[in-house]
Amino acid sequence: MRIEKVFGAAIALAFGLMSTASAEPIRIAMPSKSMTFLNFYLADKFGLFKNEGLEVSFPVGKADVQLASVVSGEMEYIAAGGTVLRGAATGLPVKALMFTLDKPIFHVMARPEIKRIQDLKGKAVAVTGVAATDAVGARVMAKAAGLNPDQDLVFIASGSTANALAALHGGSAVAALLSIPFNFKAEALGYRSLGNVADYLHTVLAGLGTSDVRIKSNPAQVKRAIRATLRGMDFARDPANQEKIIPLIMEDFQIERKTAEASLREIIKSYSKDGMTTDDAVRTDIEIMREQAKLKGPVALGQVLDYGLLKEVLADMKR
Repeated sequence: MRIEKVFGAAIALAFGLMSTASAEPIRIAMPSKSMTFLNFYLADKFGLFKNEGLEVSFPVGKADVQLASVVSGEMEYIAAGGTVLRGAATGLPVKALMFTLDKPIFHVMARPEIKRIQDLKGKAVAVTGVAATDAVGARVMAKAAGLNPDQDLVFIASGSTANALAALHGGSAVAALLSIPFNFKAEALGYRSLGNVADYLHTVLAGLGTSDVRIKSNPAQVKRAIRATLRGMDFARDPANQEKIIPLIMEDFQIERKTAEASLREIIKSYSKDGMTTDDAVRTDIEIMREQAKLKGPVALGQVLDYGLLKEVLADMKR
Protein backbone atom coordinates (compact mmCIF):
# COMPACT_ATOMS: atom_id res chain seq x y z
CA MET A 1 0.00 0.00 0.00
CA ARG A 2 2.83 2.38 0.92
CA ILE A 3 4.61 1.60 -2.37
CA GLU A 4 1.40 2.31 -4.31
CA LYS A 5 0.99 5.64 -2.55
CA VAL A 6 4.59 6.63 -3.21
CA PHE A 7 4.28 5.55 -6.84
CA GLY A 8 1.01 7.51 -7.20
CA ALA A 9 2.58 10.61 -5.65
CA ALA A 10 5.54 10.31 -8.00
CA ILE A 11 3.25 10.08 -11.02
CA ALA A 12 1.26 13.14 -9.84
CA LEU A 13 4.47 15.09 -9.29
CA ALA A 14 5.75 14.10 -12.72
CA PHE A 15 2.54 15.29 -14.39
CA GLY A 16 2.68 18.52 -12.37
CA LEU A 17 6.24 19.16 -13.51
CA MET A 18 5.29 18.38 -17.10
CA SER A 19 2.34 20.77 -16.89
CA THR A 20 4.52 23.53 -15.46
CA ALA A 21 7.23 22.91 -18.03
CA SER A 22 4.75 23.04 -20.91
CA ALA A 23 3.02 26.22 -19.72
CA GLU A 24 3.48 29.02 -22.22
CA PRO A 25 4.88 32.20 -20.63
CA ILE A 26 3.05 35.44 -21.38
CA ARG A 27 3.41 38.96 -19.99
CA ILE A 28 0.44 41.25 -19.48
CA ALA A 29 1.77 44.77 -19.00
CA MET A 30 0.09 47.01 -16.42
CA PRO A 31 0.56 50.71 -15.68
CA SER A 32 0.32 50.07 -11.94
CA LYS A 33 -0.63 47.46 -9.40
CA SER A 34 -4.15 48.35 -8.38
CA MET A 35 -7.54 46.72 -8.01
CA THR A 36 -8.34 47.96 -11.49
CA PHE A 37 -6.65 44.72 -12.56
CA LEU A 38 -8.00 42.48 -9.79
CA ASN A 39 -9.48 39.91 -12.17
CA PHE A 40 -6.01 39.29 -13.63
CA TYR A 41 -4.46 38.75 -10.21
CA LEU A 42 -7.25 36.34 -9.27
CA ALA A 43 -6.93 34.44 -12.53
CA ASP A 44 -3.24 33.99 -11.76
CA LYS A 45 -3.60 33.23 -8.04
CA PHE A 46 -6.32 30.62 -8.51
CA GLY A 47 -4.86 28.88 -11.55
CA LEU A 48 -7.16 30.16 -14.28
CA PHE A 49 -4.27 31.10 -16.56
CA LYS A 50 -2.54 27.80 -15.84
CA ASN A 51 -5.74 25.99 -16.76
CA GLU A 52 -5.26 27.56 -20.19
CA GLY A 53 -1.65 26.41 -20.37
CA LEU A 54 -0.31 29.90 -19.69
CA GLU A 55 2.28 31.07 -17.18
CA VAL A 56 1.50 34.75 -16.67
CA SER A 57 3.47 37.66 -15.23
CA PHE A 58 2.45 41.28 -14.80
CA PRO A 59 5.30 43.77 -15.41
CA VAL A 60 4.47 47.28 -14.21
CA GLY A 61 5.61 50.42 -16.02
CA LYS A 62 4.55 53.46 -18.00
CA ALA A 63 1.68 52.54 -20.26
CA ASP A 64 3.01 54.27 -23.38
CA VAL A 65 6.38 52.52 -23.03
CA GLN A 66 4.65 49.19 -22.48
CA LEU A 67 2.48 49.71 -25.54
CA ALA A 68 5.61 50.22 -27.61
CA SER A 69 6.90 46.92 -26.22
CA VAL A 70 3.70 45.19 -27.32
CA VAL A 71 4.10 46.62 -30.82
CA SER A 72 7.70 45.41 -31.00
CA GLY A 73 6.81 41.96 -29.65
CA GLU A 74 8.88 42.31 -26.48
CA MET A 75 5.64 42.14 -24.48
CA GLU A 76 2.66 39.94 -25.39
CA TYR A 77 -0.34 41.83 -23.94
CA ILE A 78 -1.29 45.04 -22.16
CA ALA A 79 -4.14 45.63 -19.70
CA ALA A 80 -4.44 49.42 -20.11
CA GLY A 81 -7.50 49.46 -22.36
CA GLY A 82 -7.64 53.22 -22.94
CA THR A 83 -3.95 53.32 -23.85
CA VAL A 84 -4.50 50.65 -26.51
CA LEU A 85 -7.41 52.53 -28.06
CA ARG A 86 -5.56 55.82 -28.17
CA GLY A 87 -2.43 54.20 -29.58
CA ALA A 88 -4.40 52.41 -32.29
CA ALA A 89 -6.17 55.68 -33.17
CA THR A 90 -2.80 57.23 -34.01
CA GLY A 91 -1.95 54.33 -36.31
CA LEU A 92 -0.06 51.89 -34.06
CA PRO A 93 -0.66 48.25 -35.15
CA VAL A 94 -2.48 47.20 -31.97
CA LYS A 95 -6.07 46.34 -31.10
CA ALA A 96 -8.20 46.19 -27.99
CA LEU A 97 -9.45 42.59 -27.69
CA MET A 98 -11.86 43.04 -24.79
CA PHE A 99 -12.65 45.28 -21.83
CA THR A 100 -12.91 44.39 -18.16
CA LEU A 101 -13.75 47.86 -16.82
CA ASP A 102 -15.55 50.38 -19.00
CA LYS A 103 -15.61 53.08 -16.35
CA PRO A 104 -12.53 55.19 -15.53
CA ILE A 105 -12.56 54.76 -11.74
CA PHE A 106 -10.15 57.44 -10.58
CA HIS A 107 -10.87 59.64 -7.58
CA VAL A 108 -9.34 63.09 -7.33
CA MET A 109 -7.92 63.05 -3.82
CA ALA A 110 -6.63 66.38 -2.51
CA ARG A 111 -5.12 68.05 0.51
CA PRO A 112 -7.72 69.24 3.08
CA GLU A 113 -7.36 72.90 2.10
CA ILE A 114 -8.30 72.08 -1.52
CA LYS A 115 -12.08 72.08 -1.47
CA ARG A 116 -13.00 72.35 -5.17
CA ILE A 117 -11.56 71.39 -8.54
CA GLN A 118 -11.13 75.12 -9.19
CA ASP A 119 -8.65 75.25 -6.29
CA LEU A 120 -6.25 73.11 -8.37
CA LYS A 121 -5.49 75.99 -10.72
CA GLY A 122 -1.74 76.37 -11.07
CA LYS A 123 -1.02 73.58 -8.59
CA ALA A 124 0.65 70.20 -9.06
CA VAL A 125 -1.57 67.16 -9.66
CA ALA A 126 -0.04 63.68 -9.66
CA VAL A 127 -1.10 61.21 -12.37
CA THR A 128 0.44 58.01 -13.71
CA GLY A 129 1.28 59.68 -17.03
CA VAL A 130 0.37 62.93 -18.76
CA ALA A 131 -1.38 61.04 -21.59
CA ALA A 132 -2.81 58.25 -19.40
CA THR A 133 -6.52 57.73 -18.70
CA ASP A 134 -6.30 59.32 -15.24
CA ALA A 135 -4.84 62.51 -16.74
CA VAL A 136 -7.52 62.51 -19.43
CA GLY A 137 -10.13 62.30 -16.68
CA ALA A 138 -8.53 65.16 -14.75
CA ARG A 139 -8.69 67.35 -17.84
CA VAL A 140 -12.38 66.56 -18.36
CA MET A 141 -13.20 67.34 -14.72
CA ALA A 142 -11.22 70.57 -14.84
CA LYS A 143 -13.01 71.66 -18.01
CA ALA A 144 -16.39 70.90 -16.40
CA ALA A 145 -15.34 73.14 -13.49
CA GLY A 146 -14.61 76.05 -15.84
CA LEU A 147 -10.84 75.67 -15.99
CA ASN A 148 -8.62 75.47 -19.03
CA PRO A 149 -6.88 72.14 -18.38
CA ASP A 150 -3.98 72.81 -20.74
CA GLN A 151 -3.16 76.07 -18.99
CA ASP A 152 -4.46 75.64 -15.46
CA LEU A 153 -3.34 72.12 -14.51
CA VAL A 154 0.25 71.18 -13.71
CA PHE A 155 0.72 67.43 -14.04
CA ILE A 156 3.37 65.34 -12.32
CA ALA A 157 3.87 62.03 -14.15
CA SER A 158 4.49 59.64 -11.27
CA GLY A 159 4.61 56.39 -13.23
CA SER A 160 2.19 54.47 -10.99
CA THR A 161 -0.82 55.00 -8.76
CA ALA A 162 1.22 54.12 -5.68
CA ASN A 163 3.73 56.80 -6.64
CA ALA A 164 0.91 59.29 -7.21
CA LEU A 165 -0.29 58.73 -3.64
CA ALA A 166 3.30 59.10 -2.42
CA ALA A 167 3.58 62.41 -4.28
CA LEU A 168 0.41 63.64 -2.59
CA HIS A 169 1.44 62.47 0.86
CA GLY A 170 4.99 63.73 0.41
CA GLY A 171 3.85 67.23 -0.52
CA SER A 172 5.09 67.42 -4.12
CA ALA A 173 1.46 67.45 -5.32
CA VAL A 174 -1.67 68.94 -3.78
CA ALA A 175 -3.90 66.35 -5.45
CA ALA A 176 -3.62 62.94 -7.09
CA LEU A 177 -5.75 60.78 -9.36
CA LEU A 178 -6.09 57.53 -7.46
CA SER A 179 -7.68 54.22 -8.37
CA ILE A 180 -9.01 51.65 -5.91
CA PRO A 181 -7.85 50.99 -3.19
CA PHE A 182 -5.44 53.93 -3.13
CA ASN A 183 -8.32 56.42 -2.87
CA PHE A 184 -9.43 54.70 0.34
CA LYS A 185 -5.87 54.79 1.66
CA ALA A 186 -5.72 58.53 0.95
CA GLU A 187 -9.07 59.05 2.68
CA ALA A 188 -7.75 57.27 5.77
CA LEU A 189 -4.76 59.64 5.75
CA GLY A 190 -7.07 62.66 5.86
CA TYR A 191 -7.27 63.66 2.18
CA ARG A 192 -10.58 64.66 0.64
CA SER A 193 -12.25 63.42 -2.55
CA LEU A 194 -13.11 66.06 -5.15
CA GLY A 195 -15.00 63.55 -7.27
CA ASN A 196 -14.81 60.42 -9.39
CA VAL A 197 -13.75 60.62 -13.04
CA ALA A 198 -16.43 58.01 -13.85
CA ASP A 199 -19.10 60.66 -13.17
CA TYR A 200 -17.66 62.91 -15.88
CA LEU A 201 -16.26 60.58 -18.51
CA HIS A 202 -17.70 57.46 -20.11
CA THR A 203 -14.73 55.65 -21.52
CA VAL A 204 -12.84 52.41 -21.04
CA LEU A 205 -10.18 51.79 -18.41
CA ALA A 206 -8.92 48.20 -18.37
CA GLY A 207 -9.03 45.21 -20.63
CA LEU A 208 -6.76 43.22 -22.87
CA GLY A 209 -4.91 44.43 -25.94
CA THR A 210 -2.22 43.07 -28.19
CA SER A 211 -0.49 43.60 -31.51
CA ASP A 212 -2.07 42.98 -34.90
CA VAL A 213 0.77 40.54 -35.56
CA ARG A 214 -0.12 38.38 -32.54
CA ILE A 215 -3.81 38.32 -33.42
CA LYS A 216 -2.94 36.92 -36.84
CA SER A 217 -0.01 34.68 -35.91
CA ASN A 218 -1.21 33.15 -32.64
CA PRO A 219 -5.01 33.39 -32.32
CA ALA A 220 -5.10 30.23 -30.17
CA GLN A 221 -2.95 31.86 -27.49
CA VAL A 222 -4.96 35.08 -27.66
CA LYS A 223 -8.20 33.15 -27.12
CA ARG A 224 -6.73 31.39 -24.08
CA ALA A 225 -5.65 34.74 -22.60
CA ILE A 226 -9.13 36.16 -23.22
CA ARG A 227 -10.81 33.13 -21.63
CA ALA A 228 -8.67 33.32 -18.48
CA THR A 229 -9.40 37.06 -18.22
CA LEU A 230 -13.16 36.48 -18.47
CA ARG A 231 -13.01 33.71 -15.89
CA GLY A 232 -11.10 36.01 -13.56
CA MET A 233 -14.06 38.41 -13.65
CA ASP A 234 -16.49 35.53 -13.07
CA PHE A 235 -14.41 34.40 -10.09
CA ALA A 236 -14.50 37.88 -8.58
CA ARG A 237 -18.27 38.16 -9.04
CA ASP A 238 -19.10 34.79 -7.46
CA PRO A 239 -20.30 35.36 -3.86
CA ALA A 240 -18.93 31.93 -2.95
CA ASN A 241 -15.40 33.22 -3.54
CA GLN A 242 -15.57 36.34 -1.38
CA GLU A 243 -13.85 34.76 1.62
CA LYS A 244 -10.99 33.69 -0.62
CA ILE A 245 -10.65 37.10 -2.26
CA ILE A 246 -10.93 39.49 0.71
CA PRO A 247 -7.85 38.17 2.59
CA LEU A 248 -5.87 38.27 -0.65
CA ILE A 249 -6.78 41.93 -1.19
CA MET A 250 -5.93 42.78 2.42
CA GLU A 251 -2.51 41.18 2.09
CA ASP A 252 -1.62 42.45 -1.39
CA PHE A 253 -2.67 46.05 -0.79
CA GLN A 254 -2.04 46.27 2.96
CA ILE A 255 -5.54 47.44 3.81
CA GLU A 256 -8.05 46.54 6.50
CA ARG A 257 -11.00 44.25 5.86
CA LYS A 258 -13.64 47.01 5.65
CA THR A 259 -11.65 48.83 2.95
CA ALA A 260 -11.02 45.57 1.09
CA GLU A 261 -14.74 44.79 1.06
CA ALA A 262 -15.65 48.28 -0.16
CA SER A 263 -12.99 48.10 -2.86
CA LEU A 264 -14.21 44.73 -4.10
CA ARG A 265 -17.84 45.92 -4.25
CA GLU A 266 -16.91 48.97 -6.32
CA ILE A 267 -14.78 46.97 -8.73
CA ILE A 268 -17.35 44.22 -9.26
CA LYS A 269 -20.15 46.64 -10.11
CA SER A 270 -17.92 48.23 -12.74
CA TYR A 271 -17.03 45.02 -14.60
CA SER A 272 -18.31 44.63 -18.13
CA LYS A 273 -20.79 41.80 -18.54
CA ASP A 274 -19.12 39.98 -21.42
CA GLY A 275 -15.88 41.81 -22.18
CA MET A 276 -17.55 44.34 -24.46
CA THR A 277 -18.53 47.96 -24.02
CA THR A 278 -20.64 50.47 -25.91
CA ASP A 279 -19.45 51.96 -29.17
CA ASP A 280 -19.90 55.39 -27.59
CA ALA A 281 -17.38 54.60 -24.86
CA VAL A 282 -14.81 53.59 -27.48
CA ARG A 283 -15.56 56.66 -29.60
CA THR A 284 -15.00 58.88 -26.58
CA ASP A 285 -11.43 57.59 -26.31
CA ILE A 286 -10.93 58.02 -30.05
CA GLU A 287 -12.14 61.62 -29.95
CA ILE A 288 -9.87 62.40 -27.00
CA MET A 289 -6.87 61.19 -28.97
CA ARG A 290 -7.98 62.94 -32.17
CA GLU A 291 -8.13 66.20 -30.24
CA GLN A 292 -4.82 65.69 -28.43
CA ALA A 293 -2.89 64.51 -31.48
CA LYS A 294 -4.74 66.87 -33.85
CA LEU A 295 -5.65 63.95 -36.09
CA LYS A 296 -7.48 64.75 -39.30
CA GLY A 297 -10.33 62.62 -40.53
CA PRO A 298 -12.42 59.97 -38.75
CA VAL A 299 -11.05 56.88 -37.03
CA ALA A 300 -13.09 53.73 -37.61
CA LEU A 301 -13.90 51.41 -34.70
CA GLY A 302 -12.26 48.59 -36.62
CA GLN A 303 -8.96 50.44 -36.49
CA VAL A 304 -8.82 50.26 -32.70
CA LEU A 305 -11.00 47.31 -31.72
CA ASP A 306 -11.26 43.62 -32.66
CA TYR A 307 -13.92 41.57 -30.85
CA GLY A 308 -13.55 38.63 -33.25
CA LEU A 309 -11.65 36.24 -30.98
CA LEU A 310 -13.63 37.35 -27.91
CA LYS A 311 -16.87 36.39 -29.67
CA GLU A 312 -15.44 32.97 -30.49
CA VAL A 313 -14.50 32.47 -26.83
CA LEU A 314 -17.94 33.62 -25.65
CA ALA A 315 -19.61 31.16 -28.03
CA ASP A 316 -17.44 28.35 -26.67
CA MET A 317 -18.26 29.34 -23.10
CA LYS A 318 -21.96 29.89 -24.01
CA ARG A 319 -22.25 32.95 -21.83
